Amino acid sequence: MARCHRFTVGSSNRRYLLHSEVLNGSFKQSTHCWVRNVPQKVRTITLHSIWIILSLAVLLYCQYVFDGKPNSDSEEVLIILMFILSFPASFVAGAIAVGVAFSYEHLLHAPLQTSRLEMLFTWGLFFAAGYIQWFTLLPRAWSKWQMRKRAHSEGPELKRSDLA
Repeated sequence: MARCHRFTVGSSNRRYLLHSEVLNGSFKQSTHCWVRNVPQKVRTITLHSIWIILSLAVLLYCQYVFDGKPNSDSEEVLIILMFILSFPASFVAGAIAVGVAFSYEHLLHAPLQTSRLEMLFTWGLFFAAGYIQWFTLLPRAWSKWQMRKRAHSEGPELKRSDLA
């Protein structure tokens, strides 16, 4: 994937250059960074779709390879892969899953056996934590950071116009 650099001429003429153009000095008008030409909504939908498809693939694979034994390794595979997909919120999901398993074993005095339903519950916890993190909290934090960055760069002008 090519890296992009912003090149500004004047106040409104912005163009994004490929990294190779910056290095060799060939600033051609026809070459743009392909990521900047894709609308934000399309990028967001694409990233949502990729993350959801990967998460569903993890679930379906682990359900498929589950052999029905109480100590099946497919649950560990599910936990590791979902931990990676929902990192760092996976720490919260993992703590909830451990808390539920610990409570179940101590209240019912029976060990928690690996089953398809238990794997679905674990996957659901990691999926919810990752989805909330990547598609709710992170976009909000990003937009707040962008607003603060804009307000900081345009701060004195905004304060003078508010007084008038």
